[in-house]
Amino acid sequence: MPTSVPPGFIADASLRVWIVTTIANTAAPTVAEINAGTTIDATCYLTNGFSPDASVATITDDRLCLSTVLEDKGVTTWSIAELEYIHDVQNPASVSNKLYAGLPENASVYLVARYGMNVDTAAAATQKVDVFPVKMGPPVKLPPERNTKGRVKQKPFVNGVVQRDVALV
Repeated sequence: MPTSVPPGFIADASLRVWIVTTIANTAAPTVAEINAGTTIDATCYLTNGFSPDASVATITDDRLCLSTVLEDKGVTTWSIAELEYIHDVQNPASVSNKLYAGLPENASVYLVARYGMNVDTAAAATQKVDVFPVKMGPPVKLPPERNTKGRVKQKPFVNGVVQRDVALV
């Protein structure tokens, strides 16, 4: 029997990231919260991707009766790599400055990520998302480089329980 190759999904333009100011229940975020007037669709501002990560501590279980040391899963620590995004600080009302203006240092927001669906698809009930409660570090302007847009980097600090693969309601 020939090997069956799962099709997966095409990764190009298949991630959407929203900055949401209010989510009542992170285990069941609503389409209305995603579409709120205060929400910023950060997808086309981001220049270096979106990179959440989790590290898991190892619990060492050294028993007197065993000739080997056992391990168990410890605490999970979530982190998100610095966001890099465009800005236009000289034109504060410019659409190019919306994310910069909307993410001041110490802002407490939710980064909501939807994977595996075309970026132009509107948020709808039953779509799966990850929700990251974060507090934003200071926005740091990056030095100008030839053939690039002006960019800022900013570290989001995960400061709440991360919800993975929860359905929008």
